[in-house]
Amino acid sequence: GSAVLSIPGGTPAKGMAAVLIVGNDLAEASDTLQVTIEECATVGGTYVEVARFPLLTRGTGMPGSYVRRFDSNKEFIRAKIDVTDSDAGSDFTVANVYILLAFHPFIVL
Repeated sequence: GSAVLSIPGGTPAKGMAAVLIVGNDLAEASDTLQVTIEECATVGGTYVEVARFPLLTRGTGMPGSYVRRFDSNKEFIRAKIDVTDSDAGSDFTVANVYILLAFHPFIVL
């Protein structure tokens, strides 16, 4: 399941940043990790993609972090994580994948 956030009135005019932090590499070259940010007017309705992180496979920048900006006039926002384990084993987990939402993810002091 996905966690759904309620942002009444949608995001601010300048949007928000979604930050994806991945701590572990995938176990096998054909395993994949795809994360998208989706919006919807009602919590139980049909969600529509508003941001997509790059498709990650073994050796493609993990561990690492990625940022995608998005804006939405819908109240409900969720992150959708799709993991494909090529051999249907249990050698990859999303336990070390974090998704953060922020107005300004990197503030320079």
